[in-house]
Amino acid sequence: MAYAQAFLTKEKKMMFPLEKTDTLKSIFKDFVYVCSDALELNGTLITTEQKEYHESLAAGFQDIVDKLSEMLEEKFYI
Repeated sequence: MAYAQAFLTKEKKMMFPLEKTDTLKSIFKDFVYVCSDALELNGTLITTEQKEYHESLAAGFQDIVDKLSEMLEEKFYI
């Protein structure tokens, strides 16, 4: 999130070349989709003792997605 905040907020992204910020946005989008797949896979592999931990991972992931969606001005459909 630190890189997104440093380079992709409305105020900061105008300070950098558009092609570079677009590349970084694309990388963050890929990151979100890969993490979503990993979280889904983890959900199929966990035992009942790990359910609470998995739920906390899912909640943290959703927080990241919400913050990135706002920062990138795009909604993620996962």
